[in-house]
Amino acid sequence: MNTLHQQRFIRALTAPESAIPTDLFSGDAAETAQRFEIYRNNVRSARTAALRQIYPVLERLLGSNYFTAVAAVFVASRPPSNPALHHYGEGFGEYLLKFPALQHMPWLGDVAQLEAARVRAFHAANRAPVQLAETNDTLAAQLEQCLVWHPSVTLLAAESPVFQIWHSQMTDQPMPTADNWRAETVLIWRQQFELRTEPVSALCANLLNRFGTGCTLAEAMITSQHDNAAVMQELGGLLARGCLCIR
Repeated sequence: MNTLHQQRFIRALTAPESAIPTDLFSGDAAETAQRFEIYRNNVRSARTAALRQIYPVLERLLGSNYFTAVAAVFVASRPPSNPALHHYGEGFGEYLLKFPALQHMPWLGDVAQLEAARVRAFHAANRAPVQLAETNDTLAAQLEQCLVWHPSVTLLAAESPVFQIWHSQMTDQPMPTADNWRAETVLIWRQQFELRTEPVSALCANLLNRFGTGCTLAEAMITSQHDNAAVMQELGGLLARGCLCIR
């Protein structure tokens, strides 16, 4: 099968409106078309199942039937760019917001970003987080080392109470009401083998962002406009969580 034939095969497999290329196969055309349709349905089902695993809270918020219908449209128009299906659907949350019936719920995009970040954290590379030494001489040297985020870390700054929304669905609790509907910043990471998701303070987010491109502990402490006790507490929390590594 040459490149042109492969492209026709892939297009017919992923696009329901495409004609089945029966001429690429030997045997009866009607039987070939029937078998190809089974194969096509299996591909759709596998990709829809991948979206369900990545976005369980979105499915719960939308309802299974609505989620399935939207997922079918997404699958038909967005072929995967990576053979590993856990990478599939990175843009699914943004895709949902294009539907007129959902445009008044932009917080769905925040929930989608949180769930996608959890999948990325789960599959992120292993790397040893930095641990402060006990001796003063070694500690002084560590303060001058550039630190970066652990590969599993995502910092999500949302305009909605995204953690409360997500957590309410995971624990069968009520959704946040209009009275406590406020922006949240959420830290998603993997601590050793445990997947973690926590809301963090503005100071913690600010400090973590300083390490996004490489910053020393000394620089983070000096450049902060907050009092030293608060800065040290937040830095200690980041180190205890295992969110920082030596660059």
